[in-house]
Amino acid sequence: MYKKKKRFASWLEQTGKSDGTAYQKRTVRNYTNQIERSIEKEFSLNIEEEEGLYGVVEVEKLHEIEKKLVEGGDSKRRKDLRSAFKSYERFVKNETEFNDPTEIPEEFISRTEGGQKVYLSRKAERDIRLRNQAIAIHGAICQACEFDFVSKYGVWADGFIEVHHLIPLGGKKI
Repeated sequence: MYKKKKRFASWLEQTGKSDGTAYQKRTVRNYTNQIERSIEKEFSLNIEEEEGLYGVVEVEKLHEIEKKLVEGGDSKRRKDLRSAFKSYERFVKNETEFNDPTEIPEEFISRTEGGQKVYLSRKAERDIRLRNQAIAIHGAICQACEFDFVSKYGVWADGFIEVHHLIPLGGKKI
């Protein structure tokens, strides 16, 4: 259980919230502890796994638990616990999708002639705070390609911008 809890904490720190913003350290600590013991007690769940929620690795079982979490009152504490649970559910889905090849259904395994392939890749997530800072400093004219939405499309396009990197994430300079 300790390893899974540590992986969950690390994943929370690296991935952040579903809207892309970072979790505060105390939120990471709270979420990992809530998954460990608080959710099961607060919602009177009877988790059969020895490690509690950290022992639940099947997405279907997490969906069943999620249904139980929406029953009952809606206090601030319960909302916070549900939020922690949703983050844990995203974590388990992420681990299942990218680390367990046995979870890929047979029909998606590569075949010749007309078969399907599953491609696993990493995607660089954009940080909206950096984008907003760049616009505050440089305005809404791209510094890489000098495109200005207002001059092309008129006043209604004021504030629109496609932000490019002067040095692309791939490493080759424009």
